[in-house]
Amino acid sequence: VHQATNTADITPMTVTVTGLTWGDKIYDGLLSAGAVTTAGVTSTSSTVSLNGIVALDSVDVTATGNYADKNVAYSGASYAAKTITVAGITLAGTDGANYSVDLAGSQQTYASAKITPKAITLTGAANVTKTYDGSTALPSGVTGFGSFTGLIANDVVATSGQGVLASADAGSRAINQGSLALTGADSGNYTIGTYVAGSATVNPLALTFTATKVYDAATTLLGSVLTPSNLVTACASDCAFGGS
Repeated sequence: VHQATNTADITPMTVTVTGLTWGDKIYDGLLSAGAVTTAGVTSTSSTVSLNGIVALDSVDVTATGNYADKNVAYSGASYAAKTITVAGITLAGTDGANYSVDLAGSQQTYASAKITPKAITLTGAANVTKTYDGSTALPSGVTGFGSFTGLIANDVVATSGQGVLASADAGSRAINQGSLALTGADSGNYTIGTYVAGSATVNPLALTFTATKVYDAATTLLGSVLTPSNLVTACASDCAFGGS
């Protein structure tokens, strides 16, 4: 007696996916919002939903998405949310192979995630020199900018403003950040997280004196009155110079 054997194909059930969310990301120069995975989605899950899943089945859902552009968005001085477009959804886990995704019928976008600026390091200029002039300003034409650390390749970022000396006095001085700020086409994607002071040398100002004396047939200035002609600030009433 021969028994007939019948075979049948079990094809995956088509489901749609909703409830996908993404967190904020730090600017990385890419459109990708990254992949988000929700493990153990069931028919009773309250966040990500598989519409059509059989009761008691458990599926891991992974979604990828992209922003329309790479840049940080602003609303005034605050960071603004940007729309993420769902690029793909895959199913895995205990019962994942029993289902396929209807991507067109599933969630298409998510609009509550932000791209936040990347913190970079700005280092001040090194080996700047100036002659003492009583101010903490850098020499004309010198901004005090040295270098950036942490910029994404090919991004256009520069600085505006000018650093300032930590002290006006002659000697070795640090260059503080002052009004140095980021500018350029991609500057909105960055913030100065760390400033590393630059270095400068303030050289003493060589004074020029004029002397007044009554003729005495001598070539010395002994007893004469010496008056500096290039003091940065006026000499105090008790300020005295002399020499020979």
